[in-house]
Amino acid sequence: MNGIVTSNLVKRYGSFEALKGVSLSIEDGDLYCLLGPNGAGKSTLIRILTGLMKPTSGEVNIAGLDMKRDLKKIREKVGLVSERVILYDRLTPVENLLFFSSMLRIEKRTALKRINSLLEKVDMIEWKDKPVRVFST
Repeated sequence: MNGIVTSNLVKRYGSFEALKGVSLSIEDGDLYCLLGPNGAGKSTLIRILTGLMKPTSGEVNIAGLDMKRDLKKIREKVGLVSERVILYDRLTPVENLLFFSSMLRIEKRTALKRINSLLEKVDMIEWKDKPVRVFST
């Protein structure tokens, strides 16, 4: 089964073409690495695949879902761990995750249950009340 499929993906910024007809197929469960020099389009491709940016043209399918039709469903399935910290550093992990879950209108009790479960899975429950700024990147 295909996890990620792109067909003739193009992204333009004015006259600059950051992506030029990118077609790829990554099977579900495969590990894939993007390598290239600065300006090669790696970040642009990741932004498109995670739904943070729209391509100029081309097709994107994630887990059998079409990016144009099923963006909300794709966003429910796809996560991105950025090299930059995108959390509020004075808040704890719990406070950060509660804030973001409130944007999705998830009930606080439900969110707390899920947050604690996830913190346990990644062996970080003892860090739940510490500010993010003390974490290692």
